[in-house]
Formats: sequence, structure tokens, C-alpha cells
Amino acid sequence: MSVPYIDGSGALRQRKAASGDGSNADPDNFTFADIGTYERLGDIDAAPLSTPIANGSIGAVIRGFWNAIGNNNDLASFTGSVHAKLRSLIDVIGTTTDALSATGTLMSRLRVLTEGLGVAADTASRTGSVHAKLRSLAEINYIESQTANAITIATTLTVVNSFDCRGKKILGVQLQNTGSTALSGLQVQMRFNNALTIWNTIASTDADFTTNNGKQSNNSNTEIISSGVSGGTIITIPAGGTAWFRVRCEGMESLRIQAVVASGGTTMLAHGIAEI
Repeated sequence: MSVPYIDGSGALRQRKAASGDGSNADPDNFTFADIGTYERLGDIDAAPLSTPIANGSIGAVIRGFWNAIGNNNDLASFTGSVHAKLRSLIDVIGTTTDALSATGTLMSRLRVLTEGLGVAADTASRTGSVHAKLRSLAEINYIESQTANAITIATTLTVVNSFDCRGKKILGVQLQNTGSTALSGLQVQMRFNNALTIWNTIASTDADFTTNNGKQSNNSNTEIISSGVSGGTIITIPAGGTAWFRVRCEGMESLRIQAVVASGGTTMLAHGIAEI
């Protein structure tokens, strides 16, 4: 055990009784009566414990703890030190600037997911983002089509516009003669497959829109349901005039409108909507 003594400043010190009186450099050279205390504390160079359940000194436990934590420059590893595992976790998470990848970091995959979702303003598309597809789904009950610019009509039949009728029942069309010459002819044609060049004429005379293929008493299944024109006739829409018609389009792949003038030229617009 240690022997207490009072040094020159009056302080109480301890020194070992068995192996010396200490020194100026190490005046507190003392021991415990319980020698096992040294063994439990251990030496600072005690071998580190590698597992939490291993028996060893406190020094061994502390060194094992620091070894387990590792250094912040340890290489990323799922089985290494805490620092190595943290670096590995960071590598797995990635950064917000990681390139899109379905097999890359978490951030890469989140970016792929975000791109896949799109934004609410995405244009309707059956092959685009989720938002685009949802918008397309919302519009599945109808299809709108229009001539973006007025079509120049000459002395040979010219296509004004074509309408996709697949899966639709009724098509409504608004026609405008925006030029200075009256039409001399108008045709409404349909086909049964987009691979065909064969177009079948539904209406090309005034009577076709009213009594021939047009809706009549006791015959509600004719192609042309109703029609109208502002001035002139529907097949000779005057300059600046308008006309419209509604047609059944079940079983058709598409429907197109052609127009012609006797001489000179004019311009035409066609807007329409096909609905279930």
C-alpha cells in the first residue's frame, strides 16, 4: 500500500512503501493495496478488444472502442470501422447532383423517380411521365384536333384536316373559309385502317348532309347526324363563311375533309372534337 506524507508546500502526497520514495519528477509514486486494480485498469498499450463480450482491462476496452470507431479517412466498407461504414453509407446515398440512374445511388434513383413522375404541367402523352399519362388518361374520353394555320385551297382537292376516330363515337367539326373565294366543292371521307390509302366518301353533296347520308326521320343511324352553314351551302361555303357538321365515327380509323375552288384560291380552317 502507499505511504502518505506531506511535501515542502504542505500538500498531502502518496508514495509507494515497497519500491522507493518517489522523485522530484514523479513524487506520487504509489500503489494500491488491491493489486488487481492495476489489472482491471490495464496498461495504455493493452491489446484492444475486438468484440464487446471479450474479457479484458478498461484500457483494452477503450483501445478496442477507438479501433471500432476508426479514422475519418478509413476507406468505405460495410464490414470495417464505424467511419468506414459511415463513408459507405454516404456512398450509397450519393449527392443531389448524381446523374439519373436506375441502378446508381439513392439520389440517382430518386432523380429517376422524380423524372418519371414529371410535373402537373406536363403535356398529355401516353408515353411520357406519370403526370403526362394521367393527363392523357383524363383526356381519353375525347380527342381535339385543329388546323394550326389556315390551309391554302386550290383548284384541286386539298386536305383541310384529318381527325383520329379510333375508340370514338361522335365527331363534331367547325369549318371556316377564311379566304376571299367561295368553295366549289367539299368532301368528307373516312378510312378503316391507317395502313390504307383507300378513302371512302361519306358526303360530297348538299343532299349527303341532309337526306342521303344525313339524319332522316325513322333513320337515326345515318353517318351525318346534323349540319349547318352560314350563307350558301355546306359544300360551297362562301368567302368568310362558316359551316359545321356532326358525324358518327364508330368503326372508323380516321376521317378527313377535302375542299376545292373553281378558280383562284382561298384558305380554310377546321376544328373538331371526337368523343366517346
